[in-house]
Amino acid sequence: MGKASRRSGIAFERQARDLLRRLWPDARRGLGQAYGAQQADIEGTPIRWEVKCHAQWPPIEAAIQQLERDGEKYSDSRIQAVMHKRKNKTGWRVTMDFEHFVRLVAAEKGES
Repeated sequence: MGKASRRSGIAFERQARDLLRRLWPDARRGLGQAYGAQQADIEGTPIRWEVKCHAQWPPIEAAIQQLERDGEKYSDSRIQAVMHKRKNKTGWRVTMDFEHFVRLVAAEKGES
């Protein structure tokens, strides 16, 4: 991945972080694979976030599979969601597996 692409990804992760701070003031960018510890793109929330932004619609299925692999690999049992958008074309969207949606609603209702 080139330097410009990394910088762009960081900028979009910051945008996502700022939006999520409305709900979770402690939301912050994860360290990724730095320092030997895998973290989600956004940490400090009860959800494991993967952030994607592309000129066309991001490959959501691949992002969900990445979340599942990383969650299993790093024993992270949090609810998983992809926060995504098209560059300069759409607002932010959130996509998640239905079972994770059920867990989210159950937690909100106090049933977890």
